[in-house]
Amino acid sequence: MRIVFMGTPDFAVGTLQALVESGKHEIAAVVTQPDRPKGRGQKMLMTPVKEYALSQGLPVYQPAKVKTPEVIAQLRELRPEIIVVAAFGQLLNQELLALPPLGCVNVHASLLPKYRGAAPIHYAILQGEKESGVTIMQMDIGMDTGDMLSKVIVPIGSEMTMGELHDELKVKGAELLVRTLDELASGAAKPEKQNETEATYAKLLDRAMEKIDWNNPAAKIHDLVRGFNPAPGAFTRLPDGKNLKIWKTVPAEGQTAPAGTVTAVTKKGFIVACGSGALEVLEVQPESKKRMEAKVFCNGRGVEPGTVLGNIEGKVMIELENVFKPKKRVFVSLTLASAVIGAMVIYMAWRVALPGLEQINAKLPVVFGGIGIAIALALLAGVAGIVLAILGVPIMKIFYFWAWKAVNILFPFAVVLGRIFDIPRSKIEQSFIEVSNHLVKQHRVKVPADRIMILTPHCIQLDTCVHKITRNIENCRQCGGCSVGDMLGLAHKYGIHMAVATGGTLARQMVKQIRPKAIVAVACERDLTSGIQDVFPLPVVGVLNERPFGPCFNTRVDIKRVEAAVLDFLEVEEKHGEH
Repeated sequence: MRIVFMGTPDFAVGTLQALVESGKHEIAAVVTQPDRPKGRGQKMLMTPVKEYALSQGLPVYQPAKVKTPEVIAQLRELRPEIIVVAAFGQLLNQELLALPPLGCVNVHASLLPKYRGAAPIHYAILQGEKESGVTIMQMDIGMDTGDMLSKVIVPIGSEMTMGELHDELKVKGAELLVRTLDELASGAAKPEKQNETEATYAKLLDRAMEKIDWNNPAAKIHDLVRGFNPAPGAFTRLPDGKNLKIWKTVPAEGQTAPAGTVTAVTKKGFIVACGSGALEVLEVQPESKKRMEAKVFCNGRGVEPGTVLGNIEGKVMIELENVFKPKKRVFVSLTLASAVIGAMVIYMAWRVALPGLEQINAKLPVVFGGIGIAIALALLAGVAGIVLAILGVPIMKIFYFWAWKAVNILFPFAVVLGRIFDIPRSKIEQSFIEVSNHLVKQHRVKVPADRIMILTPHCIQLDTCVHKITRNIENCRQCGGCSVGDMLGLAHKYGIHMAVATGGTLARQMVKQIRPKAIVAVACERDLTSGIQDVFPLPVVGVLNERPFGPCFNTRVDIKRVEAAVLDFLEVEEKHGEH
């Protein structure tokens, strides 16, 4: 067969390699996601599929969006008989699905209809499944809803990690795909419809899911640890507020103790009491350090019997919350520097103009000097208000107003200074959002539920979802395929407004139409920064979206952060009514 292959991560490499090594098929082209910056140095790295394809001399395409007319025209010129998709990272539209004579087939790492969606391997472990597998399916417009062509089952051992299951499915799925293509070519394939009543979804992973809740049963925590190994890793907090990643655990016998308490140090690590049962921790990774055996961590007095993990309510954490966080520090430093420089510029301008002012009128130097001093003091007072708010010192309403004015006035100058010191604009914007959120929280705004609005960009919805929500959010079917349904659930739960905007102009129109007294906004750094400034003095809490597939495409959001922001705005009686 003449094949166009679409895939991106290491899992997809196994399938592409099997196609190449079979010698039965012609790979007309390989389509993969664009190169992305990664790591601390933000170096551009090739996708694993691209790296392998180039090593085999295969032509590679990297469109930002595969369903544009230009890309579809390029693929049509290749005349593929079939398109094979394996963990590509973009959804295909109907025009693409209908392009090859034999359609498009997908290598999906679950036993469909269970665990449709973006993270099926993780969820199989997280949910404590005893088996998983790979399904080869004929793709349609839905989210992994097409007819099934073949399956292979892979057992999941009690100690198997997500990484180990991934590697097993990678091999089994590749072998199955080659056999299934033979059946399609011969006409022996027998498509089977999925049972919709058995369908479940593996939603996009949420960063909040990585945190260990020691109140859960030991078995559930054990599944969490191995489900997030080797990435992104499950973590807990030490008493000093630092994170500790937990990489390996085994069930253990432990004496009765409050959940999260270290009950014993063993030869291999340490035992932690859970909501029910206990776990022995065998491998950890302290913050900013490498992975290590838990016994080494204990030898360094990392933990000892009686240490309570996961407790963020103590004195230490309260102190940590009341000092500058790195994100806040960036913007505060730049605004302070901008205010000082501004004061110096005002003084120098006054000094240069002084002789001329004296010649015109003897009182003019005093008048203009007074104006200059007032401006400089106002800017410095605004920055002082920011600092006091971050430190947790209550500030008067007028001081809050000036703090905000200083933020808006000094932001452009902070960006310029950031360029001089090689600080990325996105980092400054992130810091601005953190400072803004803290000022809003410090101001303690409380409003009725019907005056709160969740505002989110349209890119939060799956790109190929047929239920468009920009005109009517209630069109969402809450299938679990993206974050829209979860946010709509919050809106229904608390009786608040929710709107989806396709741009800044539409967002401002929605704000004027709904007339909220508080907004929880979800967006990227640029849009949040401009939006917060546009609607001031209307209080806004900004929640940054997550962009696993790049900007403005199938983004997602931490739902728990959105809910926390809503609860911060709700009047006390509303909170009590919910609980």
